[in-house]
Amino acid sequence: MPGILKNVTTLYLPDLGRNNFDALRFGLAALVIFSHSFALMSGTDATEPLHRLTRGQMASGELAVDGFFILSGFLVTYSWSKAPSVLPFFRKRISRIYPGFAVVTILSTLFLMPVALGIPFGTFPDGLLRREGMALLTLRSHEPDGAFPELPFHAINGSLWSIPFEAWCYVGVATLGLLGAIRNRKAVALILAGALAVSVAFLVWNLNPGLKWIGQLIGWPRLWARMLPYFLSGMVFYLYQDRIRYTTRGAILAVLALVAASFVPRGWAVACPLAGAYLLFWCGFHPTVRLHNWAKYGDFSYGMYLYAYPIQQLILLKLRPGHPLVLLALSLPASVAMGALSWHGVEKWFLKRKRTPAAPATSAAAAPVPSPAS
Repeated sequence: MPGILKNVTTLYLPDLGRNNFDALRFGLAALVIFSHSFALMSGTDATEPLHRLTRGQMASGELAVDGFFILSGFLVTYSWSKAPSVLPFFRKRISRIYPGFAVVTILSTLFLMPVALGIPFGTFPDGLLRREGMALLTLRSHEPDGAFPELPFHAINGSLWSIPFEAWCYVGVATLGLLGAIRNRKAVALILAGALAVSVAFLVWNLNPGLKWIGQLIGWPRLWARMLPYFLSGMVFYLYQDRIRYTTRGAILAVLALVAASFVPRGWAVACPLAGAYLLFWCGFHPTVRLHNWAKYGDFSYGMYLYAYPIQQLILLKLRPGHPLVLLALSLPASVAMGALSWHGVEKWFLKRKRTPAAPATSAAAAPVPSPAS
């Protein structure tokens, strides 16, 4: 018993020079594919395991995207703190997300859209190329009418919705940085508290303002209310890294908080950005889980995320698998392969990945974190 208690109560500080973030991102991308295997086959999340366990509050794919936003909030805040200059900051951010997005959009338009619409290759409905070009310039996905009419979902790539939200979060970090709020971490914590309150309000009162122009420009308010607390949570965990201690007891309490939230209406909206972030970083910094070289041969997670949805749609169209796990077994290897091609063929040429040696952190701004391209 004393040995067990020791393991439960032992504190450890995050080693920001060595972490498991690459492995976590890969796992989150795989979790999106797992979740979509249920939703794309049935047209609903009703049979998805986590959706059932949480009484409809959260599906595995949603949880994975939330995890991506938490990690992004942490790492992008680090990036700004390390070099608080607008042009270099956005140059790195654009280099990380835009090339892969542009290639998948172009390939989808040229080769996947004719299959989805049932039209000859090289022919496109009037105005489609113009709309695709605008989507490419604005980091938005365009879904033409009539795609995949035989399938439960008619989207060609339903995963791309999160990309513009991610990009606008970068704008938010730079804005807070220029206003000096990132140097005042209490201000960011207060913004997180406000975002959590707004998120719950949108759920309780079923708010969804009909501001179409805002939705077209920066994303629908309801989605912002759901996603923003996760990115802000990652920011707060970065800014308070010198105060947060990770323990097995803390991880157990975080799990229990999520279990309890499953029985409380809208409980996950409050619990997951905090307890979920704690669990994510507990795994990411755990000293006995050594997956620091996971991306030795490349970071395939972004490419997996970009290509998995159309791959699954094509498999459903052509092979008609009879069970979600069969769809998962067919689509996961193909998605990993496309993630590898995306990394080695596109993404890595726009990035400079280098590891910064670990050093004691005296403040949030001084703490080195690897993988600044993330």
